[in-house]
Amino acid sequence: TMSPNYEEMEYKKTPMISLGEVVRLIKYLEPNNQQKKIVRGTSGFIHESTDIKDWQRYAAILTFIFAGMRMSEVRGLQWDCVDLNNREIEIKRTVVRNGTSQEQVKAKGSKRTIIMHVKLHEVLTEWKRLLFKYYGEARPTFVFPSLRNTGSRIPLCDRTITDWVKLAFAGIGIAKVKIHPNKNGDKRAFVEVLESRYKRVITKTFRHFYITALCNAQTKHPETLTNNYVKGQAGHRDYKTTSMIYGDHQNFDNNRVKQQLAIDEAIPIGIGGVQ
Repeated sequence: TMSPNYEEMEYKKTPMISLGEVVRLIKYLEPNNQQKKIVRGTSGFIHESTDIKDWQRYAAILTFIFAGMRMSEVRGLQWDCVDLNNREIEIKRTVVRNGTSQEQVKAKGSKRTIIMHVKLHEVLTEWKRLLFKYYGEARPTFVFPSLRNTGSRIPLCDRTITDWVKLAFAGIGIAKVKIHPNKNGDKRAFVEVLESRYKRVITKTFRHFYITALCNAQTKHPETLTNNYVKGQAGHRDYKTTSMIYGDHQNFDNNRVKQQLAIDEAIPIGIGGVQ
């Protein structure tokens, strides 16, 4: 039963985006607040606004980065679960591929309430203000609803989000993509990844980044970030899953030069005349 191809038998670990790449990605996605245009909301009112789609893309991708949520959880997130006053997000719903919202999560342990990072809190606060202004009296249910004249109760398509990430990765130089125009002649297109470390579930790399960040912070604050708390924030039943599969990455820190110096000092042979 063993495959003759050794590579097929090898355990394939999901690559993790580095801290430096995340910093570049956030900078690249940040909407330019100086550029404004006239848009028509679903309520029929015409008003001046920043580019709503740029803000939606920015807020959605930062939710992956700073909350470690799964694709189905981000799509299923509704405003009644976002507590901006207490900086908390309750994860209790998911959205299946056809866009149907369900009052359940992936597995036991996935239902959780996480603390919102200060950067995410800042972005979601502004995103809510812009989104509610865009929809007028028709208050949106989903945090990231479709803006295609479908009302406020249909979540974003997963393909839309993954295409945003592919194009953003290409924009900061960590992927090469090709855009295939739709044969039907409409504006929808297929984004093909030609070169990238993140070819499979492209948004999953953010979940590994988030959990690795938690595990790294745990070493500095072990009494506050206990094993039980960290696995709860990650949405796992078992801490081993959190630390051994998702948190087992070595490229989170940007302190490469400092790490090299620390290794040299750890075995002081050839340093300062020591032989």
